[in-house]
Amino acid sequence: MDSNIVRETVLIHYVALDKTVRRALRSDWLAKALTSLIMIMETEALESGATLAVAIAESDVEHSWHWEKMEWTRLDVNYREPDFGMHWSDFGSPSFFSRTPYVRFLNLGSDEVKRSVAVQALKAFLLDHYALNEDEPTVLETLTLAQSITL
Repeated sequence: MDSNIVRETVLIHYVALDKTVRRALRSDWLAKALTSLIMIMETEALESGATLAVAIAESDVEHSWHWEKMEWTRLDVNYREPDFGMHWSDFGSPSFFSRTPYVRFLNLGSDEVKRSVAVQALKAFLLDHYALNEDEPTVLETLTLAQSITL
């Protein structure tokens, strides 16, 4: 988990616990852990004079129910993550695999504001974290779909 202050975004990279550990926890452990970590990141951002507007996570389809149970918003934008993650360029041109992005808006706002914030969250992953080019066809498709997403 880290933040992209410029895009006012918390990026959730990976969440996992061993099954034996998970079984000993309450069913809401993930929601409580994420909420606590996001609050810490919001506090750190405020201390440096910045604000965070959204948290974004990439999920496999089979784990989508976790995010939906926590009432995160699914972005239906044909999102794809580059194979090899942020190291894709070590292997030539990017190739991709499907992921499902989920966002949690940290501030209330109109659907138009939320749409703009969601686009920034997608850019935080695709352009900034993965260092993909905005005009790369897969990225361009995702960002174009995001411009008209219904929230």
